[in-house]
Amino acid sequence: MLREDNADDRLLPKARELGLVDDETWSAFEKRSASIDEALARLHASRLTPSDATNARLRSLGLEAISTPQSLADLLRRPEINVDKLAQVDAEWLLKLEAHAAEKVEISLKYEGYIERQNRLVERYRSLESRLLPHDINYDEVDGLSAEAIERLKKAAPENMGQAGRLAGVTPAAVQALMIYLRKRQNAA
Repeated sequence: MLREDNADDRLLPKARELGLVDDETWSAFEKRSASIDEALARLHASRLTPSDATNARLRSLGLEAISTPQSLADLLRRPEINVDKLAQVDAEWLLKLEAHAAEKVEISLKYEGYIERQNRLVERYRSLESRLLPHDINYDEVDGLSAEAIERLKKAAPENMGQAGRLAGVTPAAVQALMIYLRKRQNAA
């Protein structure tokens, strides 16, 4: 999520809010962003159906033939296909994209699964931040914590599960054990 190739996407809107980006730069950014969004939508919507002609074209480019209909987005996710090859298959319009925008489209599709997984992880950590730890917690009573985790938790006295999870020596299993302990404690109350 914090790649250098998407720094402008992440930071330019914030810089604009602060008045650090002029209208010309902002307009160019908006135009490029719109062309990327449009290209992604078009790649998801455009489908390639298997046929002798389609598969012959794929093979002539050194690509594997298809046996079921696939979106152009699915094809571009393949490691051996880039925007230039996809344009030769069935998307000549991709060649009209600015080089930077075409690169962003390709990266976006190829890393989509990883980015979604990372977004879920970020959301999980955000939810851990909202789970407060009671000040009177006795870490010695928590089943499943290692001696190291108990020591680190006692010393740091984290305020929430997110802080606890970021401590060295506190594993995801230890965080899970803490959550189970707190659930049991809450149900007993």
